[in-house]
Amino acid sequence: MRKLLLLVTIILSTLSTYGQDQKFHFGLKITPSMAWIKPDKKDIIAYGQYLVTGASCTDCHTPSKEGEPIPGKMFAGGIEINLPGNTVVRTANLTPDNETGLGLWTKEQFIKRFKQCSDPAYGNTPYRPGEFQTIMPWTVYAGLTEEDLGAIYEYLRTIPAVKNQVEKFGVKKQY
Repeated sequence: MRKLLLLVTIILSTLSTYGQDQKFHFGLKITPSMAWIKPDKKDIIAYGQYLVTGASCTDCHTPSKEGEPIPGKMFAGGIEINLPGNTVVRTANLTPDNETGLGLWTKEQFIKRFKQCSDPAYGNTPYRPGEFQTIMPWTVYAGLTEEDLGAIYEYLRTIPAVKNQVEKFGVKKQY
């Protein structure tokens, strides 16, 4: 079921851009028809980019202004999502920055972070205002294979590191 959901996500995100040029991987223009070409899994970086693109990771992890990615902020996170109860979550910095991103993470740690969410109990966490929340669809991505998650990790290691400290969770003051 999770693999089907991921496939539907990839197809819908690709179809939604049909007929438009896409900019990703730092200025490299790739047309929608190219997004359909699945690279050989042996080309781990290209395959990782394919998965990241299909999952639309930039939508939540790349700050934008007027619908365009902010130059120098690709995958830097920090996008605020307001939740009930005056709580706010911010997306993580996925760049390989050692201080504020994933730079010190090993591939094993990265894969484990996703795979720990494959426990059905993880997805049944009740909402508690004022407590840490996440909108990251961890349980969906936990269904990816370790090979797929490893390819995503390897691709993310190739993007420029961006120093962007993100406070992941907070409670907004009421005025």
